[in-house]
Amino acid sequence: EWVQAFTNALAADQKEFSIFCSGGDTTSINGPLSISITALGLVPTGKAVKRSGAKAGDYIVLTGLVGDAWIGLEILRGNIKPEHPQSFLNAYRRPMPHTKIVASVRAYAHAAADVSDGLIADMMHIATASHLAAVIAADKIPLSPQALDYARLEDLITGGDDYQLVLAVSPENLQRLDFPHFVIGRFEAGETALKFEGKKPDLKQTGWSHF
Repeated sequence: EWVQAFTNALAADQKEFSIFCSGGDTTSINGPLSISITALGLVPTGKAVKRSGAKAGDYIVLTGLVGDAWIGLEILRGNIKPEHPQSFLNAYRRPMPHTKIVASVRAYAHAAADVSDGLIADMMHIATASHLAAVIAADKIPLSPQALDYARLEDLITGGDDYQLVLAVSPENLQRLDFPHFVIGRFEAGETALKFEGKKPDLKQTGWSHF
């Protein structure tokens, strides 16, 4: 029954996102079930939105809430026990790809990165690649209403697994974006650095480190 439910859900995802499973491999281990999926795709020549395209004066734009997935992970680890955990667990277990906004991002964003390692870390990937400073206002970062009841702001903006997008968008293009978005700061000319307007969070790290 579990295998049938899994394959049905996989088939439904393939239909929704216009992808197909082209092959597979089966192995066994002494331990829990582990499923790995490698997703491949194509980008039209010259149409990739890179990290390196941000310009001084661009707004730093976020596509949605951050921090809920980190809380979801902490719930699974047994470190946080909210009264209503499901929305946090869904954010961690079932991130939704932003496939419907690709055309708008490609048309109007100078640079982009997915927020998987933490908002601050991934935003700074753009700043570093574009040789700019990033200036953000912590109180502009979108959080779910309950997030700060269970976690510090510092953890929510560095925890990762959000799978939102952080973008560099010019002031004149901002109004052309056809999807919900949040302006949390701007990129400035100068040495690559992270700056805060207003209250500065006490960051011990900028995000997940793979090494």
